[in-house]
Amino acid sequence: MENVTFKHPRYPIAQNAQAEPTLNEVFQLLQSVERSLVQTESILNLRIIAVETSLEVAYEKIEKLESRLMSLKTELPLQATENRKAAIMHELRAKEFSLLFRGIPMKEKIETSETSEKIICTFISEQLHFSTSNLDRIIFSKVHRLPGKTCANASSTSAAAPCTVVKFLTMKDRNSILNLASLARQFKRSITKHLPLSMQTQQRSLLNIANKLYKQGKRIQRKIDDKDHRFF
Repeated sequence: MENVTFKHPRYPIAQNAQAEPTLNEVFQLLQSVERSLVQTESILNLRIIAVETSLEVAYEKIEKLESRLMSLKTELPLQATENRKAAIMHELRAKEFSLLFRGIPMKEKIETSETSEKIICTFISEQLHFSTSNLDRIIFSKVHRLPGKTCANASSTSAAAPCTVVKFLTMKDRNSILNLASLARQFKRSITKHLPLSMQTQQRSLLNIANKLYKQGKRIQRKIDDKDHRFF
């Protein structure tokens, strides 16, 4: 009778079974993992230092920008004031030899420079009684009406006529005509220095205040370069 061998299903025979790692192999593996962790930690520390350095640089730049911003808040208004002063002084020097005639009627709706000069000369000689011989010696650099909307009745109504700018060649000639300003007011005309627009606005404001105080019987003076000048 033939012998037959049976394999129990619960206990199969293991084939190609791997041997369990030894303690030495486990220890070497742990050492490798530890070295990897140390290396990773070193890399992370270097990156943290780089980030902290970058943040410090960024904070320094932010502090400088904030400081500059604070200084600009102070400097810009001062610079703007200085620029306005410089612009006013430049305009003042450009208009230094000029006078402004107000209330002079026009003869034509479109007036040439030559016509404006004739009208001014007629007004000075006939109404202000300035010597014709002295007037002939005065050399005008330029005479023209200020640009602006001209009313239809500007030729007959002085209030509707644009102002006339008269530029002289010498300060002596300019002052000789400026001295006639009080006579011009008798004809409801005015002769003034051709000041920058900002100074004209300020002057009108001061004159309005001076007029109110004058009507109250008070004496009005203005101080220019530590010298007192009467308004009236």
